[in-house]
Amino acid sequence: MTELHRFESPDVFQSNTFVLLAEGTMVVLDPGGAWPLAAALIDERRPKDLTLLATHGHIDHVSGIRELQERYHAPAYLHPHDHPLARNVAAMASMFGLTGVRPPSTLTELAEGELVLGPLTLEVLYTPGHSRGGVCLRYQDLLFTGDTLFHLSIGRTDLPGGDHGTLLRSIKTRLLPLQGISAVLPGHGPDTTLAFEREQNPFLNGEL
Repeated sequence: MTELHRFESPDVFQSNTFVLLAEGTMVVLDPGGAWPLAAALIDERRPKDLTLLATHGHIDHVSGIRELQERYHAPAYLHPHDHPLARNVAAMASMFGLTGVRPPSTLTELAEGELVLGPLTLEVLYTPGHSRGGVCLRYQDLLFTGDTLFHLSIGRTDLPGGDHGTLLRSIKTRLLPLQGISAVLPGHGPDTTLAFEREQNPFLNGEL
């Protein structure tokens, strides 16, 4: 049985970090400002294998990678189009008046398709638009959307690499047609469902 844990960062970004744990294998999704909470769970559960995954390279989703890598020697996966963003995380931090944020020590390419991590099999869906290397991750009936799709909203596209039309195409062609998804778990804010967003999201039905 797979455990799912969710942590919200206490900083201005209020980003979500999710943890999947099954049979001694742990995956930390989007280790941003909530990384100390994830670290406490790692110390408590002591997984045999630990992997870090980021849906994209913005500071609020990668700022904890370096700390977790140094503590646990865990690999970190990110789409290659967003590697430059993650490596520039210290400069991004300074824009928000934050200090002490360091780039990942190493990054592994996160490619579209199936990613098998022990008993956990995730499907990587390439969904650019919020950033050039944005991805969403499906695990069974769960869809982790990062900053691609939110409850009644979508990711901002006014940052470098963002494109509104590309983001809408990603959502409409890669996410909305998915079947068997019971919950959408975004990078910020509450959970939602694809059925609800198809009907009610103003960005997807032409109201905005």
